[in-house]
Amino acid sequence: MNRIVPALVVVAVVIAVALILLLRTSSPQYPKTLNISAISYPNGVYLYDVYVGGNEIPLVYVQYGQSVLLVSARNGSEAYLLLSPQRLSELYRSANTTLTLVDYPELLGYTCSNFTIAQTIAGVPARVSNSVCSPQQFSTSTNFIQIVSALSQTPPPATLTFSGSAPTPFGEAAIYKNSTSMAYLFYTINITYYLYKLSNNVVYKYSIIVSAGPSTFNVTYLLRSVGDVNSTYTSIISNLSGEMPVKDMGGLTLVAAAKKVGMVATGGNTTVLAFMGLNDTQSAQFLVNNYTLLRGVGLVILDAPNQPLNYAERLRCLYSSLGNKSAIVDLLREIYGRLLSNASNPYGVLPNSTCAVDLSSESALLSLALEGANMQPQSAVLPVFVVVYPNSSYVVITGYNPSALASALGR
Repeated sequence: MNRIVPALVVVAVVIAVALILLLRTSSPQYPKTLNISAISYPNGVYLYDVYVGGNEIPLVYVQYGQSVLLVSARNGSEAYLLLSPQRLSELYRSANTTLTLVDYPELLGYTCSNFTIAQTIAGVPARVSNSVCSPQQFSTSTNFIQIVSALSQTPPPATLTFSGSAPTPFGEAAIYKNSTSMAYLFYTINITYYLYKLSNNVVYKYSIIVSAGPSTFNVTYLLRSVGDVNSTYTSIISNLSGEMPVKDMGGLTLVAAAKKVGMVATGGNTTVLAFMGLNDTQSAQFLVNNYTLLRGVGLVILDAPNQPLNYAERLRCLYSSLGNKSAIVDLLREIYGRLLSNASNPYGVLPNSTCAVDLSSESALLSLALEGANMQPQSAVLPVFVVVYPNSSYVVITGYNPSALASALGR
C-alpha cells in the first residue's frame, strides 16, 4: 500500500507537467507590441457597425487587390470612397444630387482634383464640372487603422501594446492598447485606443476614446460579417478607377435652370445670371451706376436667397405683368435709386399682390454655380454675377466689382 501512494503521486505530477506543456504549446503566443502596418486584409467584404455616441452606422469595407472601397448608405443617400496608391475617388448620391470626384498626383508634387456635381433644380437637370490643382504632395492609405482614424478625425496610433486576448465570433483576438496625450489651448487631450486583432490580421474591434476637459468622444468599429467581393462592388471599383475627365464646366445647364426659376430680361450668346437683393445697397449701386454693362448680353435676374420673401413675390408679379420683359431692368433701377436716396417708400412701384417665387431653387442654383467655380457659397457677397459663355464655361464675380464684370464680358 505504501508503494502505491508514491507511484500515484509520480503519475499525477507527470500528468500535471504534461498538461502545462500542452497548454503552453497550444496557447497562441502574441507579440508584445503591434505596429499598425501589420494590419492587412485578404480580399473580401467586411461589414462593420460604427458606434458614435448613441448612433449606429453601418460601414462596408471592401478590400480588393491594392484598393479599398468604403461604402455607407444612410437616410436615402449613398457614399462611396475608393482608395488606391495613386488615386482617391468619391461618389455621393442622394435623391437630388450626385457628386463624383477624383484626386490624383501630378507633376512637380502637385495634387489635382476633377469633380462633377449634378443636381436637379426645379425639375431641370443642372451640372457643374471643374478641375483644381494644389501644390501639395498626393498621399493616401489603404491601411484600415489609418483610414478609420482619419474618418474619426483622430491621429492613428503608430504602435500598440499587448494587453490580453478575448474570444470573438471569428475566433480568438489579441487585444492591443495605446494611450497618448497632447496639449491643445487650455486642455490636455487624452486618446486611448483599443484594437482587437484576429489571427488573419483583420481587425475585429477598434475603439477610440478621446477626452478633453469635461468632454468625451467615443467611436467604435465592430466587425459584423465577412463575405466575398461580388460583381456589384467590382463594378463600382471599376467605375471609380476611371479618369473622370472634365469635358466642360456645365454653364449652359445653369442657364437652363435659371430661365426656369428666374426672370429672363434679354437673350444672347453670352448670358449673365444676376443674383441681386432688393434690400441690398451693393446690388443697388451696381445696377444704378453700371447697368450699361448688361446691355448686349443675355440677362436672367434672380433673387438673392436672403432677401425678404415679400419683396421677391411682389417683384415677380411686377415682372409677370410686363409685356416687354427687358423693362424689368429700368424698373429695378428706379427701385434701387429710391433705396439709395433713402426714399420713404422705395418699393412703392411694386404691386401689393404677390406671386409664387421658388427661393430655395434659386438658392440651390447659386450654390451650385459657386461650387463649380471652386468658391464657398457661404462666403459670397452680393451682387453675384455668373457669366456663362457659349462653350459652357463660366466665371463668377461677387460683390461690387464692375471692372471684373466688364473684363469677363470683354468690354
